[in-house]
Amino acid sequence: MDSEWDLWVSKIVSDKNGFTAPINLAANPSFETGTTDFYQPFYTSFTPTNTMAHTGQWSARVNCSGTGGVRQKVTFPSGTRFLTASLWSFANGVTLQESNDFSLYVDLWLSNGTWVWQNTASFTPGTSAAWEQRVVTVTSEVDMDYALVHGLCRRRSGEAFFDDMVVTASP
Repeated sequence: MDSEWDLWVSKIVSDKNGFTAPINLAANPSFETGTTDFYQPFYTSFTPTNTMAHTGQWSARVNCSGTGGVRQKVTFPSGTRFLTASLWSFANGVTLQESNDFSLYVDLWLSNGTWVWQNTASFTPGTSAAWEQRVVTVTSEVDMDYALVHGLCRRRSGEAFFDDMVVTASP
């Protein structure tokens, strides 16, 4: 076995019922530091806020009128061929129809030097009655080096809140 994967496997979390799950590779997944650490703005800035959160006390607020969103680069151990990313969002007056412009959006850089673009799951525009989750899963025949995981809300009116990013990987 690959020693890097042996280390990952040693980090698998197990609950009292024997359920196991890989660790979340996203840093500060629920914005609880109240800062933008580990996240880069997607063109225009986002604001950490403690006025609304899916869990905990903090989330990221994005003004959707520009090209806004949050983005995190997640690097994988060698041999990664499968990933799952999820993100929660709450819409507040987000206009226009459902599209990739308001979505969980994942771009992958592969070990052979190519990109796999636009792995997306769109959120529902409007004003949310509750938080909603979107999930993207990707399988590759080539090892994945890293992913750029975005919560996007752009080119429309309104604002969106993002929280609880989860990114897991396996060989």
